[in-house]
This record gives sequence, C-alpha cells and structure tokens, in this order.
Amino acid sequence: MRIFTAFFALSLLLPGGAMTRVQAAEEPTADWQKSLTPLSAGKFAEMPEGEASYRFGWSGITAAEAVLKFSHPAATPGVSRLDAEVQTVGAARALWRLDAKALFLADTASTKPLRVRQLEQYRGRTVASALEFAPDHVFHSKGRLAHASDRPAPEFFSGAPADREAMRAFTGQKARRFKAAEVLDMQSALLFVRSQPLAPGDVLRFLVFQDNAAYLAVVRVAGREKITVPAGTYPAIKLDLSLKWVDDKLTLRPHANFKRASGWISDDKNRLLLKVESDVFIGSIWGELTKFTKRTGKPSGQVPGGFVSCGG
Repeated sequence: MRIFTAFFALSLLLPGGAMTRVQAAEEPTADWQKSLTPLSAGKFAEMPEGEASYRFGWSGITAAEAVLKFSHPAATPGVSRLDAEVQTVGAARALWRLDAKALFLADTASTKPLRVRQLEQYRGRTVASALEFAPDHVFHSKGRLAHASDRPAPEFFSGAPADREAMRAFTGQKARRFKAAEVLDMQSALLFVRSQPLAPGDVLRFLVFQDNAAYLAVVRVAGREKITVPAGTYPAIKLDLSLKWVDDKLTLRPHANFKRASGWISDDKNRLLLKVESDVFIGSIWGELTKFTKRTGKPSGQVPGGFVSCGG
C-alpha cells in the first residue's frame, strides 16, 4: 500500500515513502533503543472529531485523493478511531488502479495503538493486512486474497480484537510476532506527536510499525511558519522526519526508498495535518489538506453528530 503509506508518512509515516530533512548529526547513538522518547502522551487536547479530505501525488501530478474520519465512538469509550479511504484518480488511475480502506484504533488517553486493518484493491488482486498491538510486541499478518473479488469476513472492519488464528483467517497468512516494546502505528504516531509541546528544536524518536515492517522515526520540530493549502491559510508547525528500517533482530537498516521529507501541522487547537512533502524513489511526493469538517455536538452510539466546515 505504498502510495497510501507514503502520504501518511507524516501523517506520520511510511513504507515506500515518507517525510524529512534530517541531518546525519541527528542519528541516534549505537545503542539506539536507549535514545527512544518515552511514550507519554502530552497535555495538548485530543484530536477533534471530524472529516479531513486530502489530495496527493508526485511532482505536479495529482495522483490520489483520501478521506480521513476521526471519531471517539460512544460504543467504545476511551478509544480513538480513524477510518481512512484512498483511491487513485485521473491519469494515475488509468496506469495504477487502487482503492484502499483502513481502520486504526488507539487508546485516547495514552495515544498508544490497539489494532489496524487495511484492505487494498488493485486491478487483478486484493491484499488484506491486520495488526494487533501489545505492550511488548506486535502481531502482523498480510496476504493476497485468493481472488481479486474476495473480501475478508465482515468483522474485519468491526474494530474487535483478533487472535492469531482470526488474523490468519482474514489474510490467509500466518500472523508473525515483532518483539519490541512501545511500538506505534501511523495514527497513534500522529496522536503522540501532536500531543507534545513541539517547541522549536524538539526531537522525538520512536518505533512505528506499518504494513509488515518496523521503522525508527526521528521527528524534529523545524519551526513555525504560515502556509496556504486548498483548505485555507494556517499558522503551522513544520516537522522534519527521518526513517530507518528496523529488522526482526532490532538492527537498524537504511530505508532504501526514502530520502527526506517535511510535514506541517496547524499551530492551533486542532493541530491538523496540513501538508507533506517527501523525496522518495519515484521522485517528489506531496499531500495537502483540501477540506476539514469538524463534528459539532456529541453523537449518541455511533450515529454522527452535526458537522461544521473549518477554514484556515
């Protein structure tokens, strides 16, 4: 799901793409695990409920569109939920058809991940993946379904936990264990980073697991500036990101497809992801917010409340 993960690589992150502008001097020490930032949620307000729309692509070509829905369902108190859908568009779709859907669940108070589900539909094949997070490990399973028209069981996107056998039933592949403590996913990485003070010069180092691989992410606060995206003009916090692949033996390896990236989040009470620019193996990838609609009122059960459009 490289185009999807490349965009969220400062959503915050990953395989196939991402963001940064980190200097070699910022590399962690040889005993890199001791340099990790403790995963204690900061005091900044939690992510607001609402719907964010993005467009992204490479060079000057719009290649895909995404819709992200953030919620705190009353049926699952204490849980932050992100439902994401992305599809290629225009000329890019003619060359590479992709329709993808993902679900991310995290503990709201700690910002730590619970589970992830992803379904990628290409022309001629469908790929499903599932992640289950525990304090000292991640179970991960990814597989190509037997037929392109196949879909996982209905409970795949229910948000319910799954054991290793259920994960295998979803994807057709054995669930493997990545042994490491306090690992984030893409949504929880964004929740964790945005919760921090983010003073200029601050550096955050943490592990992120996405798709079927782990990465050491180093996020540096580059400063504050005003930027304009289709959704409006915002005061913004600029973040730079570097990535290293982490193998099963917890050895750091270069990320072959990643060069550098930068991302901007709004410097306001929402701290929305506004923009990302990344240099990867296919060139320059970019993404930008086109619209954010904030939920107003508190829904009962899982019935959406009212929404109001938020400009810059």
